[in-house]
Amino acid sequence: MIMRARLIGAATALLCLAQVTNAVPSFAADLDPKDSLPEPTYSEPIRTHYIRVDAGLAWNDDVSFYQDDLHVNGGDFLDQSIGTQGSVGVGIGWQISQRLRVDLTGEYRIPASIDGHDNLTATLITGEQLQANTRYTGDLSAIVGLANVYFDLGTFGRITPYVGAGAGFSRVEVSHLQTNTVGSLTDPSGSVVTEVSNSRSANNSEWNFAWALMAGFALELDDQIKLDVGYRYLDLGSGTAGASDLLICTCGTIGQQLELSDLTSHEVRIGLRTRLLP
Repeated sequence: MIMRARLIGAATALLCLAQVTNAVPSFAADLDPKDSLPEPTYSEPIRTHYIRVDAGLAWNDDVSFYQDDLHVNGGDFLDQSIGTQGSVGVGIGWQISQRLRVDLTGEYRIPASIDGHDNLTATLITGEQLQANTRYTGDLSAIVGLANVYFDLGTFGRITPYVGAGAGFSRVEVSHLQTNTVGSLTDPSGSVVTEVSNSRSANNSEWNFAWALMAGFALELDDQIKLDVGYRYLDLGSGTAGASDLLICTCGTIGQQLELSDLTSHEVRIGLRTRLLP
């Protein structure tokens, strides 16, 4: 009986050991590091494409007016300005990496008002004194195409700030330009003759090199759409960035064109960027 009990105990121990041994591979398989580690996730896939639509409001700055007849005769502009200007644009872009992206954009800048006022005081060879003041009014619009590069500074919650720069072209058009001149001629005897004249110009456009600097942030609305809010400094061209055609006076004379140079603006822009699905 004792021997029989010992044999039964030994068999039971061997059976338990076999069960434990058979369970080890299954346990090890459950703890395989390859299966237990999660795959890394990213807030935005690398090398994705997106399209964008934007609207902006620009304050034109540092514009300079020039008219050759006025300059040659010693006159100058007393004031010169271009009004606030809206813009609408579209573009297509590529998210190259988590921090770097590029896009191509095109936009139309809605006509803004041109306003200038000059003064000319001169002594004619006949001894008469000429005093003339001219008011210039018209519109300025532009088409702008830029290639842009941006550096995203990191994502904080749903907000990604960025800085960027762009370069390309602008086609600046001066349209509906008209002038109103009030001139007086005083002869040596003191007699004064005053005359009012008007002139107009045909529309004219100029092509220029354009460049821009940007800063702003993107707010993630969902997995596909981001709201883009930013500031942009835009240079539409130095030198003669825009010019009218010749000024044709109602009295039959022809004056030189009005030239606009150093067209720059400070802009607030808002838009949507939509990621394209693969």
